[in-house]
This record gives sequence, structure tokens and C-alpha cells, in this order.
Amino acid sequence: MFGINPQIHKSFCFNEDQKKKWLEIYDTALIIKDQQEFFNRIKNKALEMNIDIIGDFVNYYDDSINDVTPFICSLLKGIRNSVFHKRKKYAYQQEYRFTMVNNKKSDNFEMNIGDISDISTILPLDKFLNVEIYPHE
Repeated sequence: MFGINPQIHKSFCFNEDQKKKWLEIYDTALIIKDQQEFFNRIKNKALEMNIDIIGDFVNYYDDSINDVTPFICSLLKGIRNSVFHKRKKYAYQQEYRFTMVNNKKSDNFEMNIGDISDISTILPLDKFLNVEIYPHE
């Protein structure tokens, strides 16, 4: 899930590299207008399903530099934090992820949080990629 970190960006515009890469894959954007409510619905459903879930922005590291210190520090906070690290070549994704303990050991997991039309909108991707976004915390 693409995310704009409000602690990094006071305003945000997609760069040309991001636009090109996104348009090669997708044609539509689902915009979450109420991030907190979206997260609450995910967390409440997880609680209802007795699933321990955490979410965070992905940290992108430069694998050409042999410095694993940030990665090791995050692992000291728990092995689950390893999923919040990706190589820098994927930084254009600006990913926000959720992770959980998967006791079923399956590759696919679905969580139905219900209708989100009250907190989201759908836009053609080419229109969304050309607007300036002002995220709020």
C-alpha cells in the first residue's frame, strides 16, 4: 500500500520516475481519505479475529553500502520488524505495510473490514499522479 509519511512530507508530488513506474502497472487509485479510521477498522477486525497486527512505513536501505546497523537495530525490537525493510531500488513505492503472525502458514490472507466507501474515493491513476497532496498526521 502506497503511503505518504506526514513526518517526512508537508506536501507531496509524485516524481516522473514514480509516475512512469505506477502507470506501467496500474490505471486506478483507491484514495483513503480518513487514514485513522481505515487503520482502526483493520485493527478492530484483527482484534475480532484474535490476530496480532502492526503497521509502519517501510524503510529503504542502500544495499551498495555494507551497513546493516539500522536493520539490526530494528530486529532488536522484534523479528517482525524485518518486513519493514526493502532495498532502495523500491523506494518509489513508499510502502506502508501491515504484518501479523500467520499461524495458518498460508501465502494468502484476506481480512474483510467491510465497506470503506465512506472513507475512500476512486480516481483514475493519471489524474491522481498529477496533484499536490497535503498529508496530515
